[in-house]
Amino acid sequence: MHTLISLLRAYWTAALLAAAAVVLLSIWSPSKAALAGAGFALAGAAITRWIDLAKNRQATSAQETQAQRRDLDETRRLAEALLFKRPSERDPVLLATVLNALVYHGLRVDYLTASRHLTRIDTGQDHDMLSTHWLQAQIELITHRLSELSPRAQREPQPSRQP
Repeated sequence: MHTLISLLRAYWTAALLAAAAVVLLSIWSPSKAALAGAGFALAGAAITRWIDLAKNRQATSAQETQAQRRDLDETRRLAEALLFKRPSERDPVLLATVLNALVYHGLRVDYLTASRHLTRIDTGQDHDMLSTHWLQAQIELITHRLSELSPRAQREPQPSRQP
């Protein structure tokens, strides 16, 4: 139902032209050739508008996918930078940037969980490596999502993994 409403919202102008064409064509008779001509013109305009709207929706979807891919890639890059820095090189800007990226742009992880793990890594208090493993798992999840969003992955079926 939601899909139908969003389609009607997006294509209302084409639907209006199509409805006008149907009305004009339904009352067509040989003596009303001009009315029929107008009906066919409106039908052509409706089809053209429908195609234009479909192309715009596809372009918007592609742009959104590209932006999501860029956000995920940047999140992964920043998380890896945090893992490779030395604990003696505390960097609150990098910490805040990785936290923001994970919570709001990348994976939408829980703020408190991410804050706790990232602070332990940044301050060198991750002696048991739990936070490092948590961040590595986030990086792996980002890598997996990026592979799902890649154009090649959408064209080629993924091989099944059997034991």
